[in-house]
Amino acid sequence: NAEWPPSSIDVLHDPENYVEINFADYRPLYDRVGPVMFRTSLFEGLDSPSAELRLLPDMNSLLISQNSTQRAVYNAFWLPKQFPKIALKVAVKSVKDCNVRDGRSIKREIGCHLYIYQKLLGTSEEGRHPSPIATDDWPTSEVLGYYLDKKNPGMSVLITRKLFGPDFFDIIRSECSPRFASRNTPLYELNKLDWCIIAMERVAQLSELGIRHNDLKPDNIVLDMFESCGVKRVDVKVIDLGAASLEGTKEFTGGTSWYESPEQKLLEFYTKKHNNVKRAQTIDIGQASDAWGVGQSIIEVLLGRRMVDHIRPPFGTGPPELVDPPQEVHENEGPLWWDRDEYWTVPPRVWLEYIRSVLSLDSPTQKFPICAQAARYVFDRLMQVDPRQRASVRSVAEGLRRLAKGEIAKHI
Repeated sequence: NAEWPPSSIDVLHDPENYVEINFADYRPLYDRVGPVMFRTSLFEGLDSPSAELRLLPDMNSLLISQNSTQRAVYNAFWLPKQFPKIALKVAVKSVKDCNVRDGRSIKREIGCHLYIYQKLLGTSEEGRHPSPIATDDWPTSEVLGYYLDKKNPGMSVLITRKLFGPDFFDIIRSECSPRFASRNTPLYELNKLDWCIIAMERVAQLSELGIRHNDLKPDNIVLDMFESCGVKRVDVKVIDLGAASLEGTKEFTGGTSWYESPEQKLLEFYTKKHNNVKRAQTIDIGQASDAWGVGQSIIEVLLGRRMVDHIRPPFGTGPPELVDPPQEVHENEGPLWWDRDEYWTVPPRVWLEYIRSVLSLDSPTQKFPICAQAARYVFDRLMQVDPRQRASVRSVAEGLRRLAKGEIAKHI
């Protein structure tokens, strides 16, 4: 295992001599400079003529998150060389033991971030509307720098701006606290509904840019609280593009089992578990797959309940998994045969009924009555087994916006 943090990255010992800015202040410079490509690896100091990376003095607050393997995210300071004595907090994602599997995930994420940057830059150069880069119309956390090693992807590093706010799972967890009761008001519900609408707009934006996230869940939807021009603002970002797919590419990796769409589970079954390329090519998967994941996530945060807490084995069914679907490809076989009940531990249509029941979606007594109405709206339009019957995420976000306006009018 490589030492982390590496000794090649210095600690910022005198933060009091720097002006710490937020990304809203850094954005004009970012619009000109864009993502910085480092010439050397993290363990060689991440050399670049444009910026330096420095660690936080407090080692106890260094780690932001780490998955079950060795992929970890750390706090650091970004020091642009064009403006000495200015510091910006960033999140550094790397692989502690440089293993190839986690490295491929970071490599894929770097590719998606650069693709987003180029697409948004192209949009602004066409002059149709103001640059999304110069505004805050960005679906995920902006990439500031990266080191990409194609031969040894485990050495790759991604540096994005740090988001200051809880993720949607933290919001659900906070609502279980006894102290939360005093904060449960119509205003809180309308704020939460607004966060959910923005989250869906961000997912729709990724889809319109040609990216399928593949791992949408409450943990990967994050509030970003910041101050701009003396005004406190709240935005929502979709993070962790390590499992994402670009349009037109055949590369695919699975997401989180509880939030995968039926067609995603099927594709994962034939690619990762059985390496049946011929059968996998018959699976029709598109942007509607993300509609399932974001729909389920939004429903959970609106209701303040997670389905996994109610149907986790051995007391519940668990998520639907494939048992023994056919391996051979037959002529004239329809693309949606996967809804056959006998191929699943729990048929997806039955599982949806379980979800609706355990989340008490239709109960007349709701902790969040406004949000429950919105949750039913999302469920009916996005939680459909057949992806062709799912509404677009953008259209559902617009429907929720109309619902929110009606509720606001009732409380004015």
